[in-house]
Amino acid sequence: MLSSMRGNKKNQVFMYGLMALLGLGLIGFGTGGPDGARLNSIGSVGDEPVSVDSYVATLNSTLNAANQQFGRALSQNEVAALRLQETALRNVVSLSALSNEAARLGISVGDEKVAQEILSTPSFTGLDGSFDREAYEFSLSRAGLSVDDYEEQTRKSVARDLIESSVASGLRLNPRQALILLEYAREQRSFEWATLGDDLLPAPVEIPTDAQVQAQYKATPEAYTAPRIREITYVSLTPEMLEDQVEVSDEDLRAAYDAQFSRFNRPARRSVDRVIFADTAAATDAKARIDVSIVTFDDVIAERGLEPLDADLGEVEQGSLSAEIDAALFANGNLGIVGPVETDLGPALFRINAVMDAQILEFENAKPELRAEFVGEESRALISERLNDLDDLLASGATLAEIAEETDMELGKISMEPSSTEGFAAYLEFRQAAFAARVGDFPELTDLSDGGVFALQVDKIIDPTLRPLDEVRSTVIADWQANETLTRLEALVPDLSEKLAKGADFAELNLEKSTSKNVTRGEFIEGLGAELTLEIFESEAGSILSAREDGAVYIARINDVTPFDADTEGNQSMLSEVTQQLSNQTANDLLTAFMAAIETRDGVRLNQSAIEQLNLQIIGGQPAPSGHF
Repeated sequence: MLSSMRGNKKNQVFMYGLMALLGLGLIGFGTGGPDGARLNSIGSVGDEPVSVDSYVATLNSTLNAANQQFGRALSQNEVAALRLQETALRNVVSLSALSNEAARLGISVGDEKVAQEILSTPSFTGLDGSFDREAYEFSLSRAGLSVDDYEEQTRKSVARDLIESSVASGLRLNPRQALILLEYAREQRSFEWATLGDDLLPAPVEIPTDAQVQAQYKATPEAYTAPRIREITYVSLTPEMLEDQVEVSDEDLRAAYDAQFSRFNRPARRSVDRVIFADTAAATDAKARIDVSIVTFDDVIAERGLEPLDADLGEVEQGSLSAEIDAALFANGNLGIVGPVETDLGPALFRINAVMDAQILEFENAKPELRAEFVGEESRALISERLNDLDDLLASGATLAEIAEETDMELGKISMEPSSTEGFAAYLEFRQAAFAARVGDFPELTDLSDGGVFALQVDKIIDPTLRPLDEVRSTVIADWQANETLTRLEALVPDLSEKLAKGADFAELNLEKSTSKNVTRGEFIEGLGAELTLEIFESEAGSILSAREDGAVYIARINDVTPFDADTEGNQSMLSEVTQQLSNQTANDLLTAFMAAIETRDGVRLNQSAIEQLNLQIIGGQPAPSGHF
């Protein structure tokens, strides 16, 4: 909850500034109270209100971040499943809780500190990197904020940061904790292993006697028991069944193609990073240093005081930028650094990370796809038009067979078991309805994901039944032979282990050896049993281990155990990184506990009706979570 709030103070003020300034007039989003008046808050923590504008900006920011992560706009159901409203709400409640705590403790900052934070906010700097008063006031005006309002927000933000920093630094991590974890997780094993094959046996396993077959059959009855089966009758109507009733002309397809021209024809694109410079000389100097490998493009980004995301322009299309930039980016299909190029913001260097050529699909080539889509859409429309008639037939008591005779619906029968996925059982909706229905239930019309519909009835349920031995005899014999083979192979393990311990090579013992080197704990070894892999990491070098699992017998010899060496350069970096991660995790845990404590003490009161109205405006009515924070 609190990870997004952490970081240095400048970044925190910048984040809060972006939330306010990029809201595009989100102050107008306020919801009405009982008398129609605009509400300014959706609740409070103690005496501190949870402002409508803060929630709207945070929710929009959360949605935008999720959309960028998935590369598309999320649906309402996906937003609800990801609990994005809850994430946004918890964040704004946390901000209000910290502001309330700052007020309670009398923590505030002076005008000089507020001025420093605002002057250093990147959103308000000009091309020369200095504070731009006009840009500052214009941005606030567009967001519907006064200078006093924003400066008060900044004052509260800095006060919150003081509390957060104090809490986060209140516990020191044991310096050996990260080392202990890495010594366990990064210890390495090198070992040889083999799966014992039945060619090691002096003779193939014989056919079992009748008594042995009977014993196998009685010992594992679950292996020979038929699952519960549902005998089902159903009627269905899918778009494919109505395709011959749909007529489509070339004129219709041409109109669809023209309406979706950009779908079939995309200009060339480039994935691009950009760095702006104060003047051409600075840009030229940076390009020269990159060309001779004195610095990298990422180094230049850092020199400009930027993060990689600040330079990322994403994908740009040919023709969407100025002629000068277009010429530089699309002159050829090469990757790399281009520039300096004059832009509206100043001279810039561009890094081309990926090249996507133009995509052109002529009408004649697009026709099959368009025809299939048109026919599918019209077929679904035909089904939709018939739903009331089909419902009426079911309600009148018509049998499924009668409905199939009187309509385009087709009659079918199927035996369903839990693993059934063939035929009409391939539809998830059908499987769910089939296993939810009971004998005697009235058939109901149910939608399919492709626009079709069906109705079903359960004719009979056959409980799990042990199949007669004669019916499964061949399977029982195969199971006995497989089990007997493993038992006899397992009996060879002591002799093989003794020889391996004395230094014998796997090949001498007719074993097909696999070698695994420098394996770390938890690493997956394809073909090797998981239990034996775990045991290998609990044993010393020279140990001979074996296991019977997953229908095989394994044997292994550990050749070497390599402890984690914290003194190597790479491991020192890893140790430092893990130490920092543990420190951050500890700080976040402390902050989470602190936030929960002050919210419980001061009380969180939320206007659920106002929250739901805002959700309705922003994402189409997915309700925000209710309950205590």
